[in-house]
Amino acid sequence: MDVDIEWFELFGGLISCQELSIDPTAQEFEAVLKVTNIDLASILAFAEFGELGTTGTLEGVISSSYRNGELTVHDGLLRTSVKGGVLKYKPRALDKALEDANEGTGLAVKALSDFAYGGISFRSNEIEAEDLRLDIKVSSKSVEL
Repeated sequence: MDVDIEWFELFGGLISCQELSIDPTAQEFEAVLKVTNIDLASILAFAEFGELGTTGTLEGVISSSYRNGELTVHDGLLRTSVKGGVLKYKPRALDKALEDANEGTGLAVKALSDFAYGGISFRSNEIEAEDLRLDIKVSSKSVEL
């Protein structure tokens, strides 16, 4: 059986997939989703991260497998576009948080209040016991410091 997902819109961007060939008797398949122009601000708004804002878009691939009744994600890699963007973290109780924070925490909160990033990458793999490992790498510097 062939399944043609082609593409669908999500968070201002597109998710596409090559045609899948699924053998119903084997009950397994592999799929690679291509991610293009997903808006980071839309993801955060949907997830209700009220204290964290961002600009920029994501692109990349997410590979998945279906075997023995379980869907797993592996070798996923999403990256922000080459032009980067800005992260803005403004805790609701910022003044109180900084009063109680040590110097390192205060510096981190200040840096993240207006952080121009050159790139963010998200690498995902499911590991034993259905745990998803997500590695996040952010590069650039704070506008504030």
